[in-house]
Amino acid sequence: MEDGNHFGKIPLIRADRDSNIDLPVIGSLAFCEIPSTHRGPEFEKWGHRRLASLLKKHVTAPVDSSWNILAQCSSIGSLGPEPEAWMCGELRSSMAQRAGASIALQSLPHFKVIYPSFRNVASSIDGLLGGGCLPYSMKTHTKQPWFTKYLQ
Repeated sequence: MEDGNHFGKIPLIRADRDSNIDLPVIGSLAFCEIPSTHRGPEFEKWGHRRLASLLKKHVTAPVDSSWNILAQCSSIGSLGPEPEAWMCGELRSSMAQRAGASIALQSLPHFKVIYPSFRNVASSIDGLLGGGCLPYSMKTHTKQPWFTKYLQ
């Protein structure tokens, strides 16, 4: 969503400006996730690969790994038997892209996931009925117990 030269940038509210975050604006970049396997020219048009290309084009960041990557999600599927299988490998690499980066990061930033807890859902406006749209089965979780340490 482009808006002139601002590319959808929204000024932070006062509470955010006064916090520890040193950002004058937040930019909005939209991308779509399409369940499928994409190859050839379609590869960079969808999902986290599209996110990577948008970040390379529009985001500058320090050339170090001192910052964190936060991913917020409303559903969790199979992420593999270990973090590096996809989440801390391919996905984190895509999310660590930045514009004008001619020097590679020595190590990738820390990766954390924001996902609603039972208490978050129970105390939400819709209560526990609202949790039906947050799928993450116990069967899936037993295959990836390592995932818990990445939750915020």
